[in-house]
Amino acid sequence: LDTAVLAARRPDVGGTQSLCGVCAVSIDAVDRALCSMPATTRVVDSNPTTLGDVLDSITHIGAAVRAEVQSRHVVDRLWRRIEAVAAAIGSRPRPRVAVVEWPDPVFAPGHWIPGMVTAAGGINVIGTPGTASHRIPMETLVEARPDMIVLAFCGFGLHETQLRLRELAALDGWSDAVRHARLIAVDGSAFFSRPGPRLIDGIELLAWVLHRPHQLRPPVRRGAELIEAGWVDVASYAPATAAL
Repeated sequence: LDTAVLAARRPDVGGTQSLCGVCAVSIDAVDRALCSMPATTRVVDSNPTTLGDVLDSITHIGAAVRAEVQSRHVVDRLWRRIEAVAAAIGSRPRPRVAVVEWPDPVFAPGHWIPGMVTAAGGINVIGTPGTASHRIPMETLVEARPDMIVLAFCGFGLHETQLRLRELAALDGWSDAVRHARLIAVDGSAFFSRPGPRLIDGIELLAWVLHRPHQLRPPVRRGAELIEAGWVDVASYAPATAAL
């Protein structure tokens, strides 16, 4: 952070987060920058830990920048999209889903991702909503007996996920974990890792991958499936051949 530039801008509002010091500017650097701000700068700290918290944070930030009404409209639209996912899934059976957030060491998801799995019509079998992601032994993944393993590596797109999958596949026990599970890859950076409106895109993508409702068919490049040795964009499936 260039504290001199920030101070010269004399902002009315400054936004911070201390949720993650790996994929964002460290909180210490933010604190130093804030000390250089004018005394009138209002500091808005946003650290959502669940899906509901993420949506609440939008209105919290909206209020801080005098756009509360507009931000509430945004959040209302996002909730309606979540409700539309539930309607599209209906009473379909819910598969057991394990989201892997990091390949080596293996990390189970926390924060909002378990809630995304539930909203997408799955049963989350590793990780706890609202808590930090954490390292797990491969045995935990095997014992969870997932029907589907979703690779949503934190901060990585599809290409990087493909490369890092080699690390995961080389670990002892991986073959046992995937023996009875479908393997799915998603753009974790775009649709799972970051607490913002695109988490709803991630829910829609995951719901389509899990249940194949045609009304949730994702646009091109929204996500991909790992099928045997090749990567296939989910949007390339024709409706007649959607179910695997």
